[in-house]
Amino acid sequence: MDQALGWIGAIAEWLGKFFPRWIVLEPTQAAVKVTAWEWRRLINRGDVKPTISAKECGIVFWWPAVTVLTVYPVARQANNLQAQTIVTKDNKTFAVAGMIVFHIHDPLTLITTVFDPDDTIRDIALSAIHDACIQHDSESLLETARSGKLDREMRSESYKQLKRYGVTVEKVTLTDLSPCRVYRLVNSEPTERP
Repeated sequence: MDQALGWIGAIAEWLGKFFPRWIVLEPTQAAVKVTAWEWRRLINRGDVKPTISAKECGIVFWWPAVTVLTVYPVARQANNLQAQTIVTKDNKTFAVAGMIVFHIHDPLTLITTVFDPDDTIRDIALSAIHDACIQHDSESLLETARSGKLDREMRSESYKQLKRYGVTVEKVTLTDLSPCRVYRLVNSEPTERP
């Protein structure tokens, strides 16, 4: 019965796209509205930022038939970064995990230039941690981590790379720094259990 009447719901949803809608943005959010025509110009010419609108906090109206509305948090956020192994200049292996604290100062640039903003921020922060840590030998890595200089190095590198995407990095810090040994199985295939 549901399948037989499912087409009624599909038609109602299609017709609903021709009526304007609205949402209320919280103070921690921003919305980017892009019409179909603006997407075409963005693809053909590469830059239509003056005609794409970004709105923070308040009521936003849009027409779903020809407009894509993307809502994204712009307030201070913190992401835990997964552990990775690094090798110092003196060939010592460490496991490092970190955290990045940031806010979005330009949601328009972030949403229109990257596919997945969270993955982009995470990947750039992980590479900044890696790049900062491998510049040291084991003794200086531990010393700079204790003094806070390593945090400043990681923040500086993350900030340089993320500012072009509209992200302001407030802090990058290590949550785990420990010597380790790494054993990897290369080209191993999973075995089936009876």
